[in-house]
Amino acid sequence: MDFIKNFIENAKNNPNRNILADDSIPKGLTFKQVDEISGKVYAYLSEKGIGKEDFVMLCLPRGVKPIVSMIGVWKNGSAFVLVEEDYAPERIEYIRSNCNCKLVINTEVWEEIQTRQPKEGYNETAEHDAAFAVYTSGTTGKQIVVGYTADDLEIWHDCCARQLVAIGADESDFIQNAYGYGMFTGGFGIHGGAQKLGATVVPVSAGNTERQITFMHDFGTTVLCCTPSYAAYLGETLKEKGLGTDYIKLKAGIFGAEPWTEEMRKDIEEKLGIKAYDTYGLTEVMGPGVAFECSEQKGMHVNEDPFLIE
Repeated sequence: MDFIKNFIENAKNNPNRNILADDSIPKGLTFKQVDEISGKVYAYLSEKGIGKEDFVMLCLPRGVKPIVSMIGVWKNGSAFVLVEEDYAPERIEYIRSNCNCKLVINTEVWEEIQTRQPKEGYNETAEHDAAFAVYTSGTTGKQIVVGYTADDLEIWHDCCARQLVAIGADESDFIQNAYGYGMFTGGFGIHGGAQKLGATVVPVSAGNTERQITFMHDFGTTVLCCTPSYAAYLGETLKEKGLGTDYIKLKAGIFGAEPWTEEMRKDIEEKLGIKAYDTYGLTEVMGPGVAFECSEQKGMHVNEDPFLIE
């Protein structure tokens, strides 16, 4: 998988560069640290006999732990499905069984993993090997299961990285990903695109508005990714707290997953002091990154190399 190859190369070339942060690790994790901890996950999975394309369920608190675990799973050549600890037990059990997960990494297992010695390198995978699966929430009926191969991920991450570049983002940016990482495709696509760009990702996921604002201020977030309605709510919350746009360092936002108007765009831009950009995608195709706006904001650009518009 190119993602893992690029990650290991960056860990060698930029070992002390921060790439992940959350409230439990305010100083962030460097490439070297993420490489070492994900190497422990890799070692643990190998020890347990987890092989290529075997599915592992990640059931960990929001933040860096599931992201680091994800990298460890991919180093092992395996695939993952992510759930959150507060999901209903019957939903977690259904997904575990339906996806035929060979192992569950929860908080208890995570602590055990930290006692392992990091395993170097990674297992080679083919472009059509399974990489991960997403189960939607099923709010409009039966939940949809979407599987991704290693090749799918490379295409998806490329598309999302293009959008970030199109709005003026680069490797110096701090990208706060407030899309969900569980029953929603948005979180993974934006996260992979940001990492491909070389930016620092704040994987805060959805909700917890107080923490979102704290992270924006403390980490100096420059790009916010979430739904437009939540961006508007964040702006309202800042105003209610008596905080101006000078309290945060945001310069741009990528908003999608629901319809919004030009009036709503103007409102968000005023409240957060940013340029607000639209993104388009759908679960059945890939997720965010099918089409997007650039800094000119004169319509959506479609990624025509992976997508044929009919």
